[in-house]
Amino acid sequence: MTAPQSVSDSSIHPHRVLKFTTAPIDLAYLRSAVEEAGAGWVGVQEGRRECLVLFNDPVSHNTIAIREADVTPAAVRAKIQESRERLSRAHS
Repeated sequence: MTAPQSVSDSSIHPHRVLKFTTAPIDLAYLRSAVEEAGAGWVGVQEGRRECLVLFNDPVSHNTIAIREADVTPAAVRAKIQESRERLSRAHS
């Protein structure tokens, strides 16, 4: 495992330099957890404070996000179920 990296990005705000620390992301684990849950892997959206893992529901084809720290096959399945329930209520 590599040490966290300090990132400086002045392109967001030209008058301010932002410094934040990011831990390495284990893409292989994230992708395997998503695929084990039966979802379609999309990728990772990196944020300043946390990353979101994006995946597609194989039935509705909606793209769903879950916090990187929360990713497990069971959590991905639960997010898919929540999404389907919201869609069902919206179409009722």
